[in-house]
Amino acid sequence: MKCCHGDALSTVDDSRFEGDDFTQAAIRERRARAAHAHAAASLLSVVGGLLFLGLIKSIHRHIR
Repeated sequence: MKCCHGDALSTVDDSRFEGDDFTQAAIRERRARAAHAHAAASLLSVVGGLLFLGLIKSIHRHIR
């Protein structure tokens, strides 16, 4: 199963757990969750910035 952030994820599994498929799957899942969390945080920052700029513009219009 490939995630939408599959290109950002490392395809190299952790060599310390070569024989343990369950741990390898857990590591891949953790990387996918981290990529999704990073994307959500980035999107939230952009939206927050746009709202902040809109607020500043609104205040500036009312001051003039």
